[in-house]
Amino acid sequence: MKAWTRRLTSTLIDWGYMAMTLGPAKRPASNLYRRLLNFYYRKQAERYDQKVIAAAGELYGQAFDAGLKKIVVRPQRILDVNTGTGYVALRLKRTFPDADVVGTDVSTQMLDQAREKARQENLAVAFFEADGAQLPFPENEFDLVALQNAPLYIEEIVRVLRPGGWLLIAYTSGALVPKFWRVRLQRELERVGVQRVETERYGDGLCILVTK
Repeated sequence: MKAWTRRLTSTLIDWGYMAMTLGPAKRPASNLYRRLLNFYYRKQAERYDQKVIAAAGELYGQAFDAGLKKIVVRPQRILDVNTGTGYVALRLKRTFPDADVVGTDVSTQMLDQAREKARQENLAVAFFEADGAQLPFPENEFDLVALQNAPLYIEEIVRVLRPGGWLLIAYTSGALVPKFWRVRLQRELERVGVQRVETERYGDGLCILVTK
């Protein structure tokens, strides 16, 4: 895939994630949607890292890494929502080796890839199949919640984040999404009453840091 085609595709995907956050992601995923996801990732899971992550190179995690460097606390409990093949969850475990890191996703096939990668690196990360809109955790459970390149279930994520905790959201090509949508996403985060929302662009990437 040519660079400009990949860049356009990534931007449209991130735009779609933001649109879902402001609409469908306010409610749990339907059974049909979950079945479609599992069907898609059954075909894609084994080659996802090479086809998507490796193809983007260092740009894939640029915004996420920039946001991660701004986190000044040492979290003990960390959640990666919509972890996919575990890219973010494993990165968080490497950064905070003493923390308990949990990754969730609706795709069993993607989680299988994440578990295998964790096993190969000997990293203790727990992976669970779960809908991001109905997380199987109590309120105020995590010091840090992370999400990259996925729809954001705002109220549910804020629910499991402890007071004073951090939320790190990153989109590989989010900075190229029309400003109107980025502003709407920030306002939706502010609506739930968090203490601070900081949005920054890093190249094509977009990072949003939230404190509860």
